Amino acid sequence: MAKLKTVDQKNKASGNVEIDDSITDTPYHKHVVSEVVRQFLASKQQGTHSTKNRSEVAYSTRKLYRQKGPAVPGQGVQNRLYVVMAEQFLVRNFVVTPSD
Repeated sequence: MAKLKTVDQKNKASGNVEIDDSITDTPYHKHVVSEVVRQFLASKQQGTHSTKNRSEVAYSTRKLYRQKGPAVPGQGVQNRLYVVMAEQFLVRNFVVTPSD
């Protein structure tokens, strides 16, 4: 039987614990132990998962062109998710090649 020293929260010796020899004779797998410790610590966290909704990811609020100078037509609304979805629908159902 192997003996392990136990300590309290102030790191002072508080006693001994006897464990079976089969525990100390088995090989030590550092990677497995690190995974178990990581999983244990992660499960203690509360976790505040959140995902962005459609209005947060659909388009950029950046100005596309400067106010004066570029000879390009106005782009209108840049929330172009509906255009992409329409192109996907046409490609799937009517075998139309996408414009982009």
